[in-house]
Amino acid sequence: MDTPSLGMRQTSVGFGSHVYRNEYHMRRWLAQDIHPIRPVEEGKHHSLMTFSSPQEYLPSPQAHPPAFPLVSRSGSFVQKSILQLIKDTVETKDLSGIGPLFREEKQYIADTIHEMLKSNKSLCSSSSHDSSFSTMTKETRDGLRKLLLRLCSRFGVVPEALILKGSITSGRDSIAGGGFTDVFKGTYQQTPVAIRRPRIFQVSDNSARERTRKAFYKEALIWHQLDHPHILPLLGIIEDPSGFTISMVLPWMENGNVRQYLDKKVKEVRFQARYTLTIIQWLIEIMQGLGYLHSEGIVHGDLRGPNILVDRTGRMKLADFGLALVVDATQSLTGTRGSFGWLAPELFDPELFGLSHAQPTFASDVYSFACVCVELFSRESPFKGTREAQIMRKVCRGERPSLHAIPPIPPLCDLINDCWEQNRAKRPSADDVERRLQSLALVA
Repeated sequence: MDTPSLGMRQTSVGFGSHVYRNEYHMRRWLAQDIHPIRPVEEGKHHSLMTFSSPQEYLPSPQAHPPAFPLVSRSGSFVQKSILQLIKDTVETKDLSGIGPLFREEKQYIADTIHEMLKSNKSLCSSSSHDSSFSTMTKETRDGLRKLLLRLCSRFGVVPEALILKGSITSGRDSIAGGGFTDVFKGTYQQTPVAIRRPRIFQVSDNSARERTRKAFYKEALIWHQLDHPHILPLLGIIEDPSGFTISMVLPWMENGNVRQYLDKKVKEVRFQARYTLTIIQWLIEIMQGLGYLHSEGIVHGDLRGPNILVDRTGRMKLADFGLALVVDATQSLTGTRGSFGWLAPELFDPELFGLSHAQPTFASDVYSFACVCVELFSRESPFKGTREAQIMRKVCRGERPSLHAIPPIPPLCDLINDCWEQNRAKRPSADDVERRLQSLALVA
């Protein structure tokens, strides 16, 4: 029987030891062997996916997709073929093997990769002799994460685990906000949550909204895979059916951010007696979170007091890292407003420092950390009362916030000065900063 033309190449497509005459047969095999992928109906044409809201392919609230949905049949041909497809795509960085697949097939691949990254489990079945993915090395994790981000960017596929199911209620008025986000307090499954909504998403231009949505999903993908005591976990994302608003859902931090928490704690006599040591301990926790992000290849990009939250036990939690991705998607500078006092000089004038464009880096994060040190000890924003244009000129000339509030501990002052070095190449790494802070805690 002649197979219908789907507008694709009529060449052989190999999966393992099986070869299919064309993508049509490959799709039929996938459809028949993997539930619940939609069966391909004879004689019907199917278009490839374009980016759309993930709500279109969400299961019902009662459905719970299994872990590793494509590899649940141990040692099966389906399992080996899908793993081989993922492995080949990671190695070659070529999406041509995934491109012709149906939307549901791409979805299952994205769900599988996401589950692998979350669980850090082996990609190979016990019956497989292929050891290329037998352990989740950093190189493997990086490759899988990049592949998942490319699936999101190229095909608009996001793991179903990222989309929250069920109803979420929120207040109508924002309780906090930054340069490009508003925060609302809400409830999800009878639990208080924070709903963070990008203000720049509410634009009228469809193409800008689409770019913002993709960037937002990419940021959420990165955040959702992180697991560290000093990183605020991302519960998931929600998008209204109209597609005009999209939000991240985070645990509600009753203690607020570190500045708000500090303003309450300084009134306690016991805290005052251990002020310096407590602040140093907080700085250690902040740097541990930052060091974890750097070890995962992630730049925070907006490290400052309002983005450091405090849980009910008093632990520091970094949040809002990477949201510059969303700002970049709209080519807007809104995200820098309010952050000038914490920004490194090369971000103000990249050409002056031999750079082609302003791009946050590990070194600029370390610079921002030095400003956080001043912020916590002084309980004020760096360069408080100075206009943004003046801050830019001062920082590019090598001027820095005053150290008058820093305790007279020479190693602490030396550390801060090293962190905000004008030459970014001379700034210490996050691991080095943490090591020096640990030493300070012993003598403070």
